[in-house]
Amino acid sequence: LAYLFISHDLAVVAQLSDRIAVMYSGGICEIGTAAEVLAAPHHPYTAMLLSSLPSVATPSMSTFSEMAQRQMAAGGKRE
Repeated sequence: LAYLFISHDLAVVAQLSDRIAVMYSGGICEIGTAAEVLAAPHHPYTAMLLSSLPSVATPSMSTFSEMAQRQMAAGGKRE
């Protein structure tokens, strides 16, 4: 099953997606597994999206990093 989900909310995207492509100015600026992209963003726009997550109900970056490490250890499978 494949689907295209478009959102600026990477917390939601992380829960729904195995792979993420981040678009900036009409092109893909970063692509990879959810664990890779969320744990270590390479593009400044991806980092900005992650930093813009609301702090009230948002896991910290260390939580994303821990989740990403667990996913990678489990062969890339989501929790």
